[in-house]
Amino acid sequence: MKELGIAAIAWAPAAFVLSILLGPATAAGASDCGHDLPQDWRVSTGDPSIGIMLEEGLQRSATFKSLVERIQKTDGIVSIQPGVCGHAVKGCLLHTMSVVEACRYLSILIDTNQKSVDLIGTIGHELQHAFEVLRDPRITSGLGILSLVQSGRSEHYYETEDAVRVGDTVRSEVRESAKKIGRLR
Repeated sequence: MKELGIAAIAWAPAAFVLSILLGPATAAGASDCGHDLPQDWRVSTGDPSIGIMLEEGLQRSATFKSLVERIQKTDGIVSIQPGVCGHAVKGCLLHTMSVVEACRYLSILIDTNQKSVDLIGTIGHELQHAFEVLRDPRITSGLGILSLVQSGRSEHYYETEDAVRVGDTVRSEVRESAKKIGRLR
């Protein structure tokens, strides 16, 4: 997967555990985060089925690719794993953050029981939420994430127009690509 800009790595969750033990290390800064890591490791998964959908998203959606490229320019590392979010949603950005050696770590859970087009759209939607957090270098904790989302929050969860738009656009681009290129894996 690396050649397409996504690294399927399993060590990202270990960084979360390490950060809990050590606490926040330093304030995050894009130039200080993971200077020895390839940029394509900033969006990662240890799950093969999600890895395939990440590849498909990069190949079939300009919006998805642009979003991943914007995240790669931040000081953030986003881990995407299969999981259940509750509230009948198909994906969620967890409102937790760890900071290790100036890298801000975020985690996304995705319900993988979706059609490929919808799964890629959901990943794009949640990556937009991650970018909304990562574009503000002052956010270095779960409390910071919560303060960011307070204005857009409903009783159970929050939503942004940008994330809805990105998810819909990615789905549309992937559908169009499937018509031209062929079926999704």
